[in-house]
Amino acid sequence: MSKTIEEILEGLNPEQKEAVTYPGKYLLVSAGAGSGKTRVLTRRIAYELLKGEAGPSSFIAITFTNKAAREMKERLEALVGPRAAYGMQISTFHSACSRLLRRHPDPVGLEKNFAIYDEDAKMKVLNRIISKMDFAADPAKACKEQKRLISKYKNNGISWEAAFKDLSLNFEARYFQKMPWDERNALVYRDYERDLAQNNAVDFDDLISKAIELLKKDGQVRGALQKRFTRIFVDEYQDTNPAQYKLIRLLASPQAFVTAVGDSDQSIYAFRGSDISIIGSFTKDFEGSKSILLEQNYRSTPNILSVANSVIKHNPKRVDKKLWTKNGEGKKVELVECETEMEEARFISSTIESLHSKGEAYSSFAVLYRNNDLSEPIEKRLAAKGVPYQIKGGRKFYDRKEVKDAVAYLSAVVNPKDDVGLLRIINTPARGIGKVSQEKLEAYASEKGIHLQAALKEAGKALRPGVAKACLELGEKLDGWRLLASSAPLGRLVRSVVARSGLLEEKAEGEEGRSDNLFQLCSAAEEMESQNPSASLIDFLEQVSLMQDGGEEGGKKDLVSLMTIHSAKGLEFPIVFVAGMEEGIFPSLNARPKDEEEDRRLAYVAITRAQRELFLLFANERYRFGERKRQKRSRFLDEISPDLLSQREVGARPLFGFERPSKGKAGFDSYRSAFREKTSYETQEGHGKGAQFLPGSCVIHKTMGLGTVEEVFPTPTGKRVKINFRGYGSISFPASDKSIELLD
Repeated sequence: MSKTIEEILEGLNPEQKEAVTYPGKYLLVSAGAGSGKTRVLTRRIAYELLKGEAGPSSFIAITFTNKAAREMKERLEALVGPRAAYGMQISTFHSACSRLLRRHPDPVGLEKNFAIYDEDAKMKVLNRIISKMDFAADPAKACKEQKRLISKYKNNGISWEAAFKDLSLNFEARYFQKMPWDERNALVYRDYERDLAQNNAVDFDDLISKAIELLKKDGQVRGALQKRFTRIFVDEYQDTNPAQYKLIRLLASPQAFVTAVGDSDQSIYAFRGSDISIIGSFTKDFEGSKSILLEQNYRSTPNILSVANSVIKHNPKRVDKKLWTKNGEGKKVELVECETEMEEARFISSTIESLHSKGEAYSSFAVLYRNNDLSEPIEKRLAAKGVPYQIKGGRKFYDRKEVKDAVAYLSAVVNPKDDVGLLRIINTPARGIGKVSQEKLEAYASEKGIHLQAALKEAGKALRPGVAKACLELGEKLDGWRLLASSAPLGRLVRSVVARSGLLEEKAEGEEGRSDNLFQLCSAAEEMESQNPSASLIDFLEQVSLMQDGGEEGGKKDLVSLMTIHSAKGLEFPIVFVAGMEEGIFPSLNARPKDEEEDRRLAYVAITRAQRELFLLFANERYRFGERKRQKRSRFLDEISPDLLSQREVGARPLFGFERPSKGKAGFDSYRSAFREKTSYETQEGHGKGAQFLPGSCVIHKTMGLGTVEEVFPTPTGKRVKINFRGYGSISFPASDKSIELLD
């Protein structure tokens, strides 16, 4: 049953009511985080319908995700009834364009039954084109790059002809190697478009670009749509890209009423093509428009909003608005300084455990991070504590393809009889051992009664020379790692496998997360080694197996949520942890001013996800890009007044205020010399059997810096020393270990 206009307006604050009832044609609702954006948009649609000036079929509401479209439709059904809501067109950009092209395919060279290529289909087409042109040393990498570029072209309305500029179309393939890169891109783009046309197919970017082409070419279709849709509503307007903007402009006749809702402070999708200038120019594009600010927040406490406002105000040229709330003051935001990423993960897991024991549901907690690779230590600690969690908008760390590939290599080193594991990595990365060759190798191994790893060494008897050579090289690498595993520390072995397997080289531009995840796997091995220097590869793989089995539990709803900040957009949680707030991560490494502004908006989004409690965390030291590095807290944290924060440290700093030694002998020697100069201690170099470790003695370790002896105890293989390193915890070593120097 439909509500009355009075019921529609009930419970709205003055600014929300003004936005819902605004009588003019063009309205921009600049809605701050948690200010009731969706509520205002749906009630404005309902209000316009109940006024009776236009019927349901005249309404089109466009948003970005199917989930948002479903939610909008459900809310409207509750306001105006199912029949009226059904008569409106409420959809995403892509579904609206698909429906339009199905009805009018001819003007853009399509048939009604055209196919829509998904990402896998696009990659197959590009792989075929690039392989035929034979210009890329790594076709898989080239395909990913070309897919990214073609999407960028289409989202900016650039055809292959425009990309081609004045290049002749009659070049033979033999000249391809001599062409500049932009011309190669254009050729791939051209052939990709020709392939789509031959197969009566489009990709997702085409749905919008073809719809624009249709409306430009066919005045009759454009006129009919403009006459029909006199009430246009656009959600998340800050996320529109140039192609989507053109579509809206083509739909909007001079008689149309246009309402856009968005928040320039939450524009965080430039990497997908969104253009923040579009929302900024709304009042110029639609002459006579009105802009209404929604600043009252219904989600967070005043303390959380003060922190959010203090960060975002540093972005220039933004719409000046300041969130406020009538909610209770709440707790101060906690700024947590951790010595290492392990301490960061321990703090998060122990805090969740503590609050859960006091009655807080696991589903109340969210852990947010800038990049996916930051989740691994946190996942490990939650799994170890038995805390159920889920990865939202992504996969668990050990479920990610590149991590599973690396683990398959490690498994092949441990178990030469694992044929299934070997088949996963036999051509990963691509080394010319294709499906047919694999089948031949499997048949040979079956005939000889041997395992595939053994068959690799005899591949010359079953495969052509080039492929046999690739098999032999892989077998030699596995044997070499197996030999290394018998003598090298765990961390060194895993680093060697990751580096020499070729997995790092699979990274394409825009996919830095792959290498970050592989480096994080190395870090996980090194952490195990630091806790247990005698840890083996088998121990590490057992831990990985347990991690893969942990985490989200089927059908269980009470779970801690882990996700990137991008995935958290539009969500809210009572208690939020934001991990990894460090320079080089947040903002990202070598960020340009424009990138820094977007990262600051991302920080604003992260902060405003919290309803009651917020923890901002950074580490003084973190494993990044294949090595352990000293970190500096994010500049965004320095933009927050200390009066707004409750600050604490987790994991003590190194003894006597010294930094840990930098990598290499020179770094350690410099560290040791500085220590001698500033303290009364001397070091007993090359202590060997002559050193007398006693509880309370101070020592220096070449990697972990200063520590205190806790215990000396005998074992069947000789004396061992248990040492507490600040930030690393207690670790035991043989008393004869020369990486430790006693301070006297």
